[in-house]
Amino acid sequence: MKYKITLLVPFIFIVFVSSITAAILLPNDPLFDSWNESIPEGNNWGQEFIRLASAWSLETGTYPIAVVDGGFNIAHEDLKGNIDFYNSDQLDFLENKKQDDNAHGTHVAGIIGANGNSGIGIAGIEWKPNLRLYNYTFASSASIFNSKRNSNSLSIVSMIRSAIDKGAKVINLSAGYCLETNEECAKTPNKARAEDLDIFDHFFKAIYKLAKERNRDILFIVAAGNNSDKIETVSPARTTLELESVLAVANIKIDGSLSSSSNYSATNTVAAPGTNIYSTLPNNQYGYMSGTSVAAPFVSGLAGLIWSRAEELGKTLTAAEVKDLIVQGAKKGGKYAEGPDGVKIPIINAYESLKLLEPASCGDGIINGTEQCDGSELGEATCNSIMGESFVGSLSCNSSCNYDTSGCYVPEPSSSVSWGAFGGNASRNGQSEYIGPQNNAIKWQNSEVSNWQMPFFGIVPLVGKDNTVYLANQNQGKLFGLNATTGATEWSFPSNDSLGTALSLPAISSDGNIYIGSDTGNFYAINTNGTEKWRYTINPLQ
Repeated sequence: MKYKITLLVPFIFIVFVSSITAAILLPNDPLFDSWNESIPEGNNWGQEFIRLASAWSLETGTYPIAVVDGGFNIAHEDLKGNIDFYNSDQLDFLENKKQDDNAHGTHVAGIIGANGNSGIGIAGIEWKPNLRLYNYTFASSASIFNSKRNSNSLSIVSMIRSAIDKGAKVINLSAGYCLETNEECAKTPNKARAEDLDIFDHFFKAIYKLAKERNRDILFIVAAGNNSDKIETVSPARTTLELESVLAVANIKIDGSLSSSSNYSATNTVAAPGTNIYSTLPNNQYGYMSGTSVAAPFVSGLAGLIWSRAEELGKTLTAAEVKDLIVQGAKKGGKYAEGPDGVKIPIINAYESLKLLEPASCGDGIINGTEQCDGSELGEATCNSIMGESFVGSLSCNSSCNYDTSGCYVPEPSSSVSWGAFGGNASRNGQSEYIGPQNNAIKWQNSEVSNWQMPFFGIVPLVGKDNTVYLANQNQGKLFGLNATTGATEWSFPSNDSLGTALSLPAISSDGNIYIGSDTGNFYAINTNGTEKWRYTINPLQ
């Protein structure tokens, strides 16, 4: 359907401001700084940047996330309540390792799923996930491998296989190898030869293929790498160029720019906060880390929020669909990080991704689907001043909009009540759970009072406790009592006279008596059967 709106406002310039403010939900965890999504700053700048507080108003998250990383402090106060020990693997319950060995995995796990709204520490992207933790450092000193590099490579693959076997749907992999010929990579402990990257690619693709053959639909979230290069120099990030359900994550700074150390790509890559990110550390500590390793868990947590919300809405999503919602939400958010060669990487927006899941709505001021404009967007129409003899100094606004109604629907009522009675509930959409008549036909019409002209006290009738409808009008100077069920006139007052041409709004007492005044100077008390109870005379209105 098409609507045209024309506004002519003489001598007044009007500016229409259209804005939609999302609700936010904040956790009570004390270590995060104050929240302001408009100006991200403080130790929670990353959460603010991706509009997480707005997203939490839709979903706080309970979806299981698998984290394959190098050790975890499983006794941490902000993690232990959210760990799924049964579906984890190779956890060090004695925690004999040095603190540094567990710091990386502990920090990553906290970003995804620190116990939110617990009154302790911080909140993860998901407040109550089942964190499935897979420690790949279990074989780092095993004699069966030729080197630590090879042992880590094979144990990472082993832990990915374990996560798949235990039913993981989201696997966060903030680990990998970069090509040692890269100058930056040469400075790091995860440098590798070209053949080592090929070997890791081979095993990773084999695991991916095995998962597909077993109908295991899994979304892999992988760090893009930190050697200031394209992701082609990093494994497994470079597999995103071939594998559908793998998404690489680049690292942005607080100003939204790409970190100088971050790898990037124009394909199957999004960006997320990854510089000076505050999260959990061993021994119930909290602190900062940087890199694509801490950007990736922002995306894994978002995947968990999306799947959690989808389950609440009764929707079944594939890994590819969740990946697309992450990417499309990032693009809808409109913020991009730019690589040194001009490649633009969309920055995730948790709120926009979750909104894409919500039921289609119409006329809500939000452009949905194929709509060209909707509701409040009309206020943003361009206005031109009309300089003419009849409209000097006026403004004219003309806007034609095509409304997409393909997503509109009539919800089925969960219950019904008698005609004229409506109720409401406290559900998120504010929609009443009741409906009125199934069509808009007239229930009844009273021919005796059909020629009211205008009822003096307004067009809305009054209804008494006995369900009598009271109407008065200035044409006949009478007060009518009508049967609400049939519409029949039960009585009119006075029967053979007129109350006057200007009547007050009737008042109804607890005993059902009706009180009304008129411009004749009389104030009447009327019984429930329409007879006069008494009258009080004052000076007529002048």
